[in-house]
Amino acid sequence: MYVYIDLLLIINFFTDLSILLIINKLLKKSKKLIRLIISSIVGELSILIIIFNLSTITSLFYKILLSILIIKVAFNEHNKDELIKELKYFYLISIILGGIIYFILENITKNKSIVIILSIFIIIYLIKTIKKYFIKIKSENIRHNLKIIINNKEYNLESIKDTGNSLKDPYNSKSVIIINKDIIEENKHILVPFKTIEEKGFIKCFKPDKVFIDNEEIKNILIGESNNYIDFALLPNDI
Repeated sequence: MYVYIDLLLIINFFTDLSILLIINKLLKKSKKLIRLIISSIVGELSILIIIFNLSTITSLFYKILLSILIIKVAFNEHNKDELIKELKYFYLISIILGGIIYFILENITKNKSIVIILSIFIIIYLIKTIKKYFIKIKSENIRHNLKIIINNKEYNLESIKDTGNSLKDPYNSKSVIIINKDIIEENKHILVPFKTIEEKGFIKCFKPDKVFIDNEEIKNILIGESNNYIDFALLPNDI
């Protein structure tokens, strides 16, 4: 059996990049594409398993360590719970994509015409999806100047619009800007319920004296404190 290393490296790179793009989107990490590309290049180290013909157990441990390294490089995660969550998504999506690739490779010699037609549709779909993804990411990654004034103190933060942030105070229908919990010290909190794919609960929010986005004052807004680290303040999707 011949193994084409260059082809294997290309397939592995784009597979890892696809997985990281999906995780980046699902978990709303807002990481730059260059980080994900570098992480995918790191993933090429998996080729060492073939080159050195590692044993099954050694290969397993190597793959686990490599996947942790890939996630660390891509998302620079220091929170243990977040790291475990990202690894879960990484393995789940890897299994799904691996199954699809295996199915295509297994059937390419048996049903060439069907596979070719199917591949064309998949390629067209991927091109459209990736195009929409980058257009959306580009619009979401436009940074805005956020100024929060509370108790005569002024806080200036970088923020991005998060299309997934539809959080609202159920009592007054006020939208919520999400920031890291340690940025502003405030004791008067309002508990706003939230629900995601994986969890539901309450987020601590407070009412600022004034909020400005790109020097434009925004009324009827709350500030929510995220327990998970985020790179930028997340603006609601209705601003």
